[in-house]
Amino acid sequence: MSGNQTRRLLSLVALGMLTAALITVALGRRSHTAARVTYSDLIARAQQRPSSIFAVVFKPGSRSIDATLSNGTVVTVHYPSDQSQAQFQELLQRKHVQFDSQGTGTSAWRSVLGYVLPLALLVAVWIFLMRRMGAGAGGGNRLMSFGKSRAKRMAPDSPKIGFKDVAG
Repeated sequence: MSGNQTRRLLSLVALGMLTAALITVALGRRSHTAARVTYSDLIARAQQRPSSIFAVVFKPGSRSIDATLSNGTVVTVHYPSDQSQAQFQELLQRKHVQFDSQGTGTSAWRSVLGYVLPLALLVAVWIFLMRRMGAGAGGGNRLMSFGKSRAKRMAPDSPKIGFKDVAG
């Protein structure tokens, strides 16, 4: 494989990894459109009209709550502390409102890319540098061969070729 082909292949691999990382980040941040209300409004609604709340999903990773109302609207609120989340959960239990938790983990792809992408980039740079240096100090494109002269020694018995011999 020539140097240009290797560079082209490495750049395509790097571009593919960058594209995969951007898609993973974009898909991870994608969310549904939600109406914004305050945390106190949601607590008041749960205390006064618990039947107007269909289901509640806690998201401890972002300290947010997605509440689905009986009319199908989804509202998103953020709670200030873990203690306030526990108190709200107790209120929902007393009022017999369904709730669930989404967990704190991230997606498997994001986790794998977080470990593999930096390692793959380091390996790609290492391979690029090794191919660039060639096979040792004297091979390849002679990047590190500044100490070796390519001049040929003239032997005293070598034939003497002058300009007249070549030019006619």
